[in-house]
Amino acid sequence: YCSEYIRAMETAACMRMEHASFVTDLLLREMDSGYLKGLPNPSQEIRHFEKMNYEKARFWVRKGGGGESYADLCMRLRVFLHNLSENATGLKVLIVCHGHVIRAFRALLEDVQSDGYDELLAWQIPNCHVCWYTRRGLQGRVHSKPTKVIQIDMVDPENAERLDTSSVSVERKIRRRQLDSDDLLARAQAVPQLLNTSDCVREERVDGLQDAVTLQPNVSGMSKL
Repeated sequence: YCSEYIRAMETAACMRMEHASFVTDLLLREMDSGYLKGLPNPSQEIRHFEKMNYEKARFWVRKGGGGESYADLCMRLRVFLHNLSENATGLKVLIVCHGHVIRAFRALLEDVQSDGYDELLAWQIPNCHVCWYTRRGLQGRVHSKPTKVIQIDMVDPENAERLDTSSVSVERKIRRRQLDSDDLLARAQAVPQLLNTSDCVREERVDGLQDAVTLQPNVSGMSKL
């Protein structure tokens, strides 16, 4: 599969894979950054949002002007993965795509949670980077989700004079976290509250009568989203 962007199709063609049969898919197009389009990497877009007092993790769900958020991108990639499960079950699949798309695929395939978004956004992806996911575990057991990823990077990929295929690979298991009540509470308490409901008691006098409005503490606290 290949994005329909010219640079992706050119990359796929230049690999000269024997017996390869590519299908272009609009769902694999690069994330639309709106008026931020053209910046070379997400760190510049993040700095733009930081100047507007947004945290980096908010960049995951906030749209660029007229563009997509990473959450939008993940939604259309979920559709692609669903189509893939129906049309390519049991096959080896190659996807030629883009930097933002690779980050979103990592979020989906590795179940990255919100506290890992900053690290994912800060990831500088070199040219010709390969992420190889497999569902095959020990003793050949095939799992419902990827259990391992191998990341492969060419040595000195910016050097156009090099003709070799030297590369460095890193293999790691995918560990999906499950949270108990204490984990959820710890994550919630790590975010400063904008309104502490235990201290919120407001008194008003209307037509000589006193109306007391009391919010039940620790129930409906408003946290910074």
